[in-house]
Amino acid sequence: MRYVIIGMSAAAVSAARAIRSVDRDGELILVSDEPHPPYSRIFITHYLAGAVTLDDMLIAGSSLDRELGARFLCGRRVLKVDPGSRSVHLASGEALVYDRLLVASGARPQIPEFPGAHLDGVSGMRTLGDAEVLAARVDAAGPGARVVVLGGGLVSMKTAEALVKRGAEVTVVVASRQVLSQMIDRAAAGMIQERMARAGVEVVLGDDVAEARGGPETGVEVVALASGRSLACCALVVGKGVVPNTDFLEGSGVEIDHGVLVDGRGRTSVPGVWAAGDVAEGSDLLTGRRAVLAMWPSAVRQGRAAGLDMAGATAACDGGVRVNAGSFFGLGVASAGLTRAPEGAEEIVLGPRGDFYRKVIITGGAVAGVVLAGDVSSAGVWQNLIARRVPVTAFAAKLRDRTFGYPAVVPLRPELHRRS
Repeated sequence: MRYVIIGMSAAAVSAARAIRSVDRDGELILVSDEPHPPYSRIFITHYLAGAVTLDDMLIAGSSLDRELGARFLCGRRVLKVDPGSRSVHLASGEALVYDRLLVASGARPQIPEFPGAHLDGVSGMRTLGDAEVLAARVDAAGPGARVVVLGGGLVSMKTAEALVKRGAEVTVVVASRQVLSQMIDRAAAGMIQERMARAGVEVVLGDDVAEARGGPETGVEVVALASGRSLACCALVVGKGVVPNTDFLEGSGVEIDHGVLVDGRGRTSVPGVWAAGDVAEGSDLLTGRRAVLAMWPSAVRQGRAAGLDMAGATAACDGGVRVNAGSFFGLGVASAGLTRAPEGAEEIVLGPRGDFYRKVIITGGAVAGVVLAGDVSSAGVWQNLIARRVPVTAFAAKLRDRTFGYPAVVPLRPELHRRS
């Protein structure tokens, strides 16, 4: 049996390990257009900050090929997939014949089409290569290098923090009225924005980039905002969402909406082809709607389910609950499920007080969402409560307790101790 995996990040490696747990003898090939061996993308901004090296970022260090008994084809771009001949065609001219194929190609930054968007120095922050180029531009500009970060999402925020640690002066431009609007509510965002101000980061809310100006030799030099303000800079980092990498699937018959449509086992519409990770569009357990759950834990779960299914085992991954967590400018925040209460929902809010804030959203007698800031140690129990739609009746009084966590629910529901 020959397994080919397009991609080398979380979903790909998780799938490869799952395959090997079932099939020790099948041929396993992973291919990626990046020149590096599999590394952890969650450390990209740490690399930008100078806190880690590439060796620190490698998944399983340098021993992953031996662990998996796999071939890693780095720096190879996939041009197309031909399910008829069961082959993957590379830009190098090679063709990889497969018995079973996993598409785990991830996603790329979504760069808006404003004038100057293609100047050097305008980029996303998705790969180690992006971090290397940005670090070089900041270092070349010298002390006090100015960088504009467009967008207030998780990657933009971590990039801004890393740039401060690298010695840059940073302005974050956000179209909405808060940072992290898809992850947390305005109260928690306000706590982070206060910390950003103390760190010297300017946050411009309710504005957007209209144009990037510069030249072919210098790259971007000025960013013009829709409000009319101009910001001098040596780089513009765009964090306005991602686009699943599906171009090479054109004409393959694989069904695509926003991402590759998959079932709970990662199967696509074409026999012999699976998909997982940021390229895959599965089911959101809370809403029941299809969604690309572009999060590391989701990619790992999807990859494992797909890998087991490819190797002939059974382990469904029937959707997931949106979960996000991170530390921004010294404040930990996390959210799961809904972050804004729908009509008729109940909210239980504690804080903000000092470095603590918690909002719980209850619908239909069960927890439907939570936003945490400061103490995020209970994030796992909230995720499990939301995913399992556990009735809160038995512990409703404890929801107003600042120390609420596993001890409050495990005696009632022992299975909640199994963190997902």
